Amino acid sequence: MGRIHRYRTALTRHHRSGGHGIHSPFAFNFVLNVLRERLPYYDYEVIADARSHVIEDGKRHRRPAVMSLKGAKMLYRIANYFMPRCVLNVGGHDGISTLATLLPSSQTRGVVCQSLNGQNHVIANLLQPYADRIESCDNLEQAMESYRLTMALKAQLPFIVVNAVDDESQMALLRDFIVSLLKEPAVVIIRHLNNHRLMMRLWNDCRAAMTVGHTYTNEKTGIIVTRRDLPLQHFLLWF
Repeated sequence: MGRIHRYRTALTRHHRSGGHGIHSPFAFNFVLNVLRERLPYYDYEVIADARSHVIEDGKRHRRPAVMSLKGAKMLYRIANYFMPRCVLNVGGHDGISTLATLLPSSQTRGVVCQSLNGQNHVIANLLQPYADRIESCDNLEQAMESYRLTMALKAQLPFIVVNAVDDESQMALLRDFIVSLLKEPAVVIIRHLNNHRLMMRLWNDCRAAMTVGHTYTNEKTGIIVTRRDLPLQHFLLWF
């Protein structure tokens, strides 16, 4: 979504984000007490410290920017709310996305669609305390198969974070995988909607396939929550 469009929707998004016009009890609670929560969590300090180290290392080696602290905190709050037992992180691996989803519970495991072998030492050190809870996969097919088996064995809530997709074929593969999960309870978070065409296509395709559940977006990050007791609703917000 372009910046001009986001400016045009800013007032509507801000108004709705205060809970105005939200009649669903689940959505009202999720917006005000998760997406818009302002109270601090102890783990915020862990995330901020880890992110600072990754940024400093990135400056020295000209690596891309990492997830914003605001975005990492929000991802942490969502994981803390749903308490998934296993999280699939796809693309753009700087360690922060994985860290934010593992911190809420020591029981949470992570499947990372990007090999951690050969990652710079800062990210390796960052995730070392959680190494026994992380499975790294070299490609998307391997990651999805591993994640599918985990879900089937333990009947867990699917929780997927998409940070980036490399090309059309990867986007289509991931879309089909996500759509196959949306008839049952699931949580999917898709980032970079405003500046990556394929991420916006993935978001739109997944939304179009939904028959129940809610979506929440600030037009930069999109969150899908499917549950059979939630009628299909889409919320345009400020968070």
